[in-house]
Amino acid sequence: MDFILDFPVFPQSAGSLEGYVASKIEHDRRRFGGPSGIGKGDSMTTRRDRRFVKVQLQEMQRLKEVTVGHPLMSHALSIREKELIEQLQALPLGGKEPRAVLFFTGDPVMGSLGIDAAFASRVMEPFQKMVAADYTHRWLGRAGGRGMRQSEAHSRLMLTGLPRGSFGLELTAIPNTDLFAEHELADSLSHITRVVDASVRSDEDFASELTETSPKVVPSLKVFLEVIAKARAGLRLESGDLRSEMTPEQASRAFERVSETQNEDEDVDITGTFKGVLLESWDFNFTTMDGEPIKGKIGQELSEEQVIEFNHNYFNQQCVASLLKTTVSFKNGRSRVTYQLQNINPTPT
Repeated sequence: MDFILDFPVFPQSAGSLEGYVASKIEHDRRRFGGPSGIGKGDSMTTRRDRRFVKVQLQEMQRLKEVTVGHPLMSHALSIREKELIEQLQALPLGGKEPRAVLFFTGDPVMGSLGIDAAFASRVMEPFQKMVAADYTHRWLGRAGGRGMRQSEAHSRLMLTGLPRGSFGLELTAIPNTDLFAEHELADSLSHITRVVDASVRSDEDFASELTETSPKVVPSLKVFLEVIAKARAGLRLESGDLRSEMTPEQASRAFERVSETQNEDEDVDITGTFKGVLLESWDFNFTTMDGEPIKGKIGQELSEEQVIEFNHNYFNQQCVASLLKTTVSFKNGRSRVTYQLQNINPTPT
């Protein structure tokens, strides 16, 4: 596990400020795969281009802080900063990536020196649980064929860096041989970033964003925001080209908003016609006796063999579906109902 510990000030051992700038750019080129010169290296992906330029821009901005008042370097670094901003703006958005960075400000952070270890530990656990819940909900179709344990492993994140500026925690996908896992995790991280951002904006935005999100994300989101709010911390969450920011005051309001979101689970048995399960997406469809369509996900406890048996024995047949009904009630009065299929039995004779 690599921990990135960049110096926030110019070290005297570098010989000169110019030499330090050059050495830092070369260090970042090697770490992030960037070219020796900006604008070169056509084999790089857009996302890596943007990431490389962002790293250099952050370095220029830190160096500007320590050269304020210098008759030559301050002006030169301002020109370089402007060039990098223009290059970043000219690059198209690179979208999603299996990586997230959480930058913190406020009471738990001591400038760019460090972050309270207990706070960092408390905030990472619910974030990981949010990602795992979304990943399982979104990708259980493929995960079902691979097994739940393998699915959970693919949603795990490693602490791979401690970016400076405000102090940050860089979390990255654990390397694995699955061809799809990194794309899937990147997708879940983008959804979690949007959910966190919606919780800051408004009741309506939060309710709307949860339409495409598993209700199981909400309890961990509540804990995540509670840790931040109680510590009087601010957050900037970045994943790919998505970003969410909140001040300590906004974190407190977001926590209050999510805390007033209530989840209620209920086991129900409904008679109707089973319309089948899509094994790729792990989605089921069912129609009640009154003609009401019900759709949702398959329960995590069911195996692929059991689901295939459901399709074989009950497709387009009248039966009794055992469902987990989850009702999410929002602060603004809206509610959302989701269903998870637990079992199917023949109708009583």
